[in-house]
Amino acid sequence: MIYNNIIYIDKTKFIQEWRERRDSEEYKNLQGTYPVVLMSFADIKETSFEAVEKNGYIIEE
Repeated sequence: MIYNNIIYIDKTKFIQEWRERRDSEEYKNLQGTYPVVLMSFADIKETSFEAVEKNGYIIEE
């Protein structure tokens, strides 16, 4: 639905299907098999990539 040039999308069915799949045995079998990496950029207040790189926020191997 479009109202005042804004697109509204009803995700009710998507969320319902996702919840049903989430409870499936297949999902439960995958839990714990892949590593999870959490990265937060909340503390980085720079406005450009160059400034982030200059201040040493870049993670390298």
